[in-house]
Amino acid sequence: MKNKKYFIYLIIIAFILLANNTVFAKYYDPRANKADSLLKEAFAHYQKFKYQKAIELYQKALNLEPRSVKAWFWLGKSFYKVGLSHQAIYAYKKFMELGGGSYYLRRKINSIYHYEYDKNKVPYTFAHLITWKGDKITKNRFYNPTGIAIDSKENVYIISISLHTVLKFSSNGDFIFKIGNKGTKDSFFNMPFAIAIDKEDNFYITDFGNDRVQKFDQNGNFLLKFGKKGIKEGELLGPEGIIIDHFYNIYVVDSGNKRIQKFDKKGSFLMQFGQHGALPSKFIHPSYITLDKHNNIWITDQKRGSAKKYDKFGNFLTELLLPIKNAKPNGITTDFLGNIYICDSEKGVFRFNFLNNEWNTLYGWNEGLDKFILAKAISLGKDGILYVADYSRSCIDIFSPEEFKYFNFDINVDQIYTTHFPIVIHAVTVYSKNHKPILGLTKKNFRVIENGVIVSPIEVSAPFQKEDNLVLSLVIDTHHNMNNYKEEVRKIAKELINNLKPNIQAVTITSFDKKVTQLCKRTVNISKLNHVIDNLQYMQYKKDVYIDTLPKALYHGVKETLDLPWKKAVIVLTCDRNVNDESYILEECINFAKNNYVPFYIIDFREGVTTNFSKRLTNSTNGNYYHYHTCKEVSHFYQEISQQVKNQTQYFIYYNSPLTLWPNTWIDTLVQVDYLGLYSEDRGGFVIP
Repeated sequence: MKNKKYFIYLIIIAFILLANNTVFAKYYDPRANKADSLLKEAFAHYQKFKYQKAIELYQKALNLEPRSVKAWFWLGKSFYKVGLSHQAIYAYKKFMELGGGSYYLRRKINSIYHYEYDKNKVPYTFAHLITWKGDKITKNRFYNPTGIAIDSKENVYIISISLHTVLKFSSNGDFIFKIGNKGTKDSFFNMPFAIAIDKEDNFYITDFGNDRVQKFDQNGNFLLKFGKKGIKEGELLGPEGIIIDHFYNIYVVDSGNKRIQKFDKKGSFLMQFGQHGALPSKFIHPSYITLDKHNNIWITDQKRGSAKKYDKFGNFLTELLLPIKNAKPNGITTDFLGNIYICDSEKGVFRFNFLNNEWNTLYGWNEGLDKFILAKAISLGKDGILYVADYSRSCIDIFSPEEFKYFNFDINVDQIYTTHFPIVIHAVTVYSKNHKPILGLTKKNFRVIENGVIVSPIEVSAPFQKEDNLVLSLVIDTHHNMNNYKEEVRKIAKELINNLKPNIQAVTITSFDKKVTQLCKRTVNISKLNHVIDNLQYMQYKKDVYIDTLPKALYHGVKETLDLPWKKAVIVLTCDRNVNDESYILEECINFAKNNYVPFYIIDFREGVTTNFSKRLTNSTNGNYYHYHTCKEVSHFYQEISQQVKNQTQYFIYYNSPLTLWPNTWIDTLVQVDYLGLYSEDRGGFVIP
């Protein structure tokens, strides 16, 4: 009886296995299984920056499984990374046709390829993003703001005149530090009024009640002070506005003396201009000051309802009257085209557009229900973000160009690291429409979703913003024409190499003439690098040079920087190159650098105008172009590069994966970012190791 019972169980099990095998045979697809295997193998190459190999494997996977949404997406991402824009567009279109992605992800993909940020276009309208509210009770808050400025990392400095303090916030509004108290000692204030920031992020405060200016470093440490009460040269009576030019000259609005005084970086008096009077060239109550792109000086005069323009020598040029009666202009700033933005005490913000010589007005927002009560100071951040300090409401109102509001900004999931699984790290980059990085984000800005499950908690770090790691790819033209400049090349290259910080900064060297040659693989060995530079060989005789040699060299230079999570740049030393500006290789090269956040810096030894090629190359990648014969910066080129790459950033989002699945299982991830009311997201994923 017992054996009979076991026999019945065996029959039942056999039927179950047979049924399962029938189902398995019905649904098992070896082609789909092979495609999935290829997809995972391709992703492993993508993670190692071997994008071309990843493309090859994704295409093989799609040959087996043409409707694989995942494969089309990652193929598009790989094409994007190598700079093949048209191929990326095609892959992304297939991804969307097959139903891939959310509404936001589709909009992001469309915006990348169908919307180009026009750097020469002045935004006509602004959209209100957010209001930071201050009060005089809460610790580390501002009250009655009269000054505002934005540093190179998009941190926001606010003057709180009635609390005698200066506060620093991140671009998210997170408090960083506060300095000041009422008094006459160093770092103390009596009614601080306005602020200016130099290109090293030192900041300067006009101390209205103490009749002086104080200077601090970016951490709030006191550096120096200058000025005292009086009417003589270098003396001040109630200083208000302040601005710093590119050469560290300091312009101070000496409101009580109805003049502008200019000081050098150490606070020594240089010159003054302006005097009391009712004529357009004179002042009744000068208040705030700014510089335009030509280093012309603009000062608001509250009592005349105007802004006055002077050249850098203090010669009066013109006066702009605000287009309203009883105007009381306060804060003033300019955009990259030199157009003027002015705060009126009661009517808000006005902009004079020099492209059409018209005034545009930003009265308020929320259909006119909310308006400025006493708009005091104004600052224009990168990418057109506008900050307005309202004294009476104790608020900072933040606006974005209308087009940003609708097209958002972008986040890219660049890499996903699972070496220490279940710890997962997403390396992401967040940037505006013209490829400028968004700095100062924290874990409050990000959210990660794994297979539909929100991950919590997450942590975020941004080591690029704190560390000095740097990899430079030095690309040197060794065509015969460069023989005339070999000593200059040697000098510049050695200046770069010998300033490297040990073990955390590296260089790779490539030469090009009729072919591309890697002279030195990436190394931190300064002696080895100097040896390569000392033994550079140039072509001795004129020979035909292929027009695509330079783009190929640049492409190689970018590729050599990719596999290190460091700040990076490609530096090109060249002259007299005949480049086909329509070359598909050139276009691919520009996209390759831009999509991997690698800027190009060109030092051109020719005399003459910049070529279209050079403009496109440097502008598209947020680099810079230098004429050797006219540019002073090349003598301190290492410092210039170090300063300019400081704003490269990549955020590392790390967390413990909440999912407990089998190894070799694919996990879909979604990384979302919210910033000043703007939103974007990007798809990621990884294979459980």
